[in-house]
Amino acid sequence: MSIFFHVVDAGGFSAAARRINMAKSAVSRHISELEKQLGVKLLNRTTRQLSMTESGEIYFQACSSVVAQATEVSNKIRGLTGEVSGTIKISCPTALATDYLTPVLKSFSNQYSQLKIDLSVDDQVVNMVDEGIDIAVRVGWLENSNLIARKIAELSRRIYVAREYIEQNGLPDSPEQLINHEWVIFTLLPTPYRLVLRKQGREQVVRIDGRFRTNNILTLKSLILEAAGIGVLSEFLVKDEIENGDLVHVLPEYSIDKAGIYVVYPNRDYLPLRSRLLIDYLNRELNVGALI
Repeated sequence: MSIFFHVVDAGGFSAAARRINMAKSAVSRHISELEKQLGVKLLNRTTRQLSMTESGEIYFQACSSVVAQATEVSNKIRGLTGEVSGTIKISCPTALATDYLTPVLKSFSNQYSQLKIDLSVDDQVVNMVDEGIDIAVRVGWLENSNLIARKIAELSRRIYVAREYIEQNGLPDSPEQLINHEWVIFTLLPTPYRLVLRKQGREQVVRIDGRFRTNNILTLKSLILEAAGIGVLSEFLVKDEIENGDLVHVLPEYSIDKAGIYVVYPNRDYLPLRSRLLIDYLNRELNVGALI
């Protein structure tokens, strides 16, 4: 029953096999045996798609509540005995991994000696189910999906430019002047070529462009430091460069939207205890409001 539930909930045999740590062939064999025992076909299988039959939908609804209750009981028992083990696979963008997330993960792991953490660092948004990711920490504006997202903090974002760039091209002192300057574009933003500035309740939209663009936030920072153009960065990434004068804050009287930091996970009801504990821990330790 539980294997059938995970096949449907995960969206396929491969994803279910990764979730429950079982060979794909064993999962497929179990479903075939279950259909034989019940005398009905539960799943329609093609090379590209998996769907439930009418009987499968009825069976899935019935077993969902059973699996949820069993998971809850198991989590309570493990919580009483203090047993937290296994591996949590986490996805995190580059900018947050080193100084922001890793100290918190180390502190969490110190509490559970049997727990292993697999940290995958990538600025691209990965498919959590396909990659077997338990928890993702993401920055930005999340599109609608079946994933559960909990906002835990915000990143202050500002416009920065290298002092060398100013010496060569001047410093823009109004939003209108921004369009005449070279920009370094961060392509993972939902609207990378559109900048919204706010001042005293008024909003001004500026179209930006440039010869350099990248999908990596640390590369974006490097290009800005190399005077390749103006760019938008999270403030916590450039504190040292601001203090030593390498970077200058452009139009400080204007604000731009903050970027949310989210803890994302596939399913709220069937999370292992280790994932639940980590999500709550991240929410407590990282929920610091805006990172300034």
